[in-house]
Amino acid sequence: MAESAPRPALGASMPPAEAPTEVFVTGTFDVENYGDLLFPLVAARRLAAHGLTVVPVSPTASRTRWADAAPCVALADLLSERFRPRGVLIGGGNIVHAGAANLVDYEADGPGWAYAALWLGATVAATLRNVPVIWNAPGVPRPLAAMPGLKHVMVRQAFEAANYVSVRDAASFEHLGPTGGAAVAVVPDTAVDVARLWPRDRLAATFARLLERKGFAAEGRFLSLHVKARSTELAPEAMAARISAFAAAHGLTPVLVPLGPCHHDDVTVRRIGRHVAGPAVVVDDPQSLEEIAAVIANASLHLGSSLHGYITSAAYDVPSLVVARPALPKFSGFLAHTGRPQDLVASWEEAFAGAPARLAEPVTGPLVPASVHAALDAHWARVVAELAAPRSNMLQQARFLRSFVQRGIGVSGWSWLFAPPFDRSPP
Repeated sequence: MAESAPRPALGASMPPAEAPTEVFVTGTFDVENYGDLLFPLVAARRLAAHGLTVVPVSPTASRTRWADAAPCVALADLLSERFRPRGVLIGGGNIVHAGAANLVDYEADGPGWAYAALWLGATVAATLRNVPVIWNAPGVPRPLAAMPGLKHVMVRQAFEAANYVSVRDAASFEHLGPTGGAAVAVVPDTAVDVARLWPRDRLAATFARLLERKGFAAEGRFLSLHVKARSTELAPEAMAARISAFAAAHGLTPVLVPLGPCHHDDVTVRRIGRHVAGPAVVVDDPQSLEEIAAVIANASLHLGSSLHGYITSAAYDVPSLVVARPALPKFSGFLAHTGRPQDLVASWEEAFAGAPARLAEPVTGPLVPASVHAALDAHWARVVAELAAPRSNMLQQARFLRSFVQRGIGVSGWSWLFAPPFDRSPP
């Protein structure tokens, strides 16, 4: 029997048949970072049931090495006539700031504008297109008011111009500062849906193929490890010795996996892996996002310095510790949602010391509580409702756009407004 058509979200009006179906989602989807690349996949899965398709938008249109990462278009195409978007989703990821990108991927275009464009630029584009602006639980890594140029009224008005504003943790909420008349929701990081993207049985087969590729038998117990270079002061030889000793003591085969090649995690994996004593799987060349998830999902224990490595382990009920060095608020922010602050450690020394207790911890229920999934269900229902319902904040969007133009002229002069679009060729 054919499935019936999905009902619209509660409280949402059904859009006309000819309504646009594309939804822009902004983020750093043009760099090789596992966590960020999950967001458009999760959004696409959530919105597909409502007849909507996702168009990822990033500072550049570069493709990553992973075939299962969604291709993206450049921010410059937000106003392209090729697209007729239903709305613009901002995030996720730690993207709400105006600081330098500090990524080689963005150096050619100047590191000062990439991140600001993902939220301020996206708001401008949505306002010009007369479509909803929705914040898809991004992170705000530091107070916006502390950044040069972001004390202007246009920042508060950007929040008011949005149809729905959500951020992923309490620290991000505090970092927004004054939000005017905008109500802000705090919801869990949407990457928790990773286990809905790739069921456990599927990842078991993916992991078996990875082990075969690396020349290992698909048997025994595995220790998944993600070591970011900045998370440890240990030399590669010393870190390898700690890994070897812990794995041997607990009958585990270590699997080293890079979650952020954009941060040279693959180089770190190779440097450590060549010194590990005993059997070890060195995945310095992951073939897909799914393969990275498969390593974590099929481990008996995960230790790492990535928020999304930890989120993946929790989604698949793999005991884990996250090494918060540096102690970014996003780590404790997610653990506040799950009620597991004990999974946060300040160093790899603490991680190895606390890991035996995690291995021995009895499984009494899912590591991601039902309240987190309920919050995300409500979040996506609100997203769908805002995309389907008539816009109700035209005045707020007009105020924001006016302030943005006034700010641009005030800083860069009238040439900022007139010089770029006009043909300067002789008449």
